[in-house]
Amino acid sequence: MNHSNFNIELQMPPPRLRSLSALPRSLARPATEISPCLLPFLYTQQRTASILSSLADNPSALRNRTRLGRGPSSGKGKTSGRGHKGQKQHGKVPRGFNGGQTPDIVVSGKRGDHNFARSVTLLLSVAKADTVFM
Repeated sequence: MNHSNFNIELQMPPPRLRSLSALPRSLARPATEISPCLLPFLYTQQRTASILSSLADNPSALRNRTRLGRGPSSGKGKTSGRGHKGQKQHGKVPRGFNGGQTPDIVVSGKRGDHNFARSVTLLLSVAKADTVFM
């Protein structure tokens, strides 16, 4: 059997790009002078395609919306979480509506306390005081 007729070529994978951060600093630096603002971009990961293809949300990041009115075993069947009888169960009611009673925002005001008797303090530098009173 003559082995010279068999020409076997091994399929070698393409060479991996080594990150510049893995190289010694003397080899990683280019011969020409580079602006210092570009240095952070020289020592970054070179292959990003494999990272992009494996991106995924955390398992708990997304939650399916609740499907209302799908039977008693769903937990949100029959009244779909609205309770029994009344305007809020049968139709739309504006947020903050108290059935004609004065709204809470009108009764208690927007938020916080407005002290109308507060004293107002102004800043005055010594230099400005000298120019005004001299």
